[in-house]
Amino acid sequence: MTDKAPLIFEAKLGMLKPALLRQLLVYHPETGELFWRERDISMFTDGKQSAAQNCNIWNGKFAGKPALASLDKRGYRHGHILSKQVKAHRAIWAMQTGAWPSGDIDHINGKSDDNRWINLRHVTHAENGRNVRLKATNKSGHCGVWRRPSGRWAAVITIDGRSRTIGTYDTIELAAAARKKAEKANGFHENHGAAR
Repeated sequence: MTDKAPLIFEAKLGMLKPALLRQLLVYHPETGELFWRERDISMFTDGKQSAAQNCNIWNGKFAGKPALASLDKRGYRHGHILSKQVKAHRAIWAMQTGAWPSGDIDHINGKSDDNRWINLRHVTHAENGRNVRLKATNKSGHCGVWRRPSGRWAAVITIDGRSRTIGTYDTIELAAAARKKAEKANGFHENHGAAR
């Protein structure tokens, strides 16, 4: 039995260890892409067909091909490893650091499918909420800024789940500037509210 077999056994019990991820996947930090590694025969012992046959089938179908490359409805890359649903950016973090993230993994540029290492950072859930892209439904072109029925422009910000009014202004530019000032004062990322 090789040293790979215990890792597979642990994964079947519910633990995908970073060492197992590195054994199964190749990550290219410059592009953010993941590929399946070729697997050896010790990983195929399900008893349905010969291990060698299963190994050859799997390697012929998947080795060297993109891994965890499907996009979910929010634009994150994901897939399955040994029947376990995995988000690519979280698996990448585990592979690169040796531990699964305890918090969120933020895509710094706001692009959910951009898994380049320089674009990923480990943050709290609250910090992650301070670096989101402009919603597609936004009509003003600025986060937290909208036109009131009176014709004045309102600026609001949400901090720790609570919406707070910054003020109302005569122009969209003044409201947007007030919102940006509030973002900076409250630790929002400089990319927060970038257009899609």
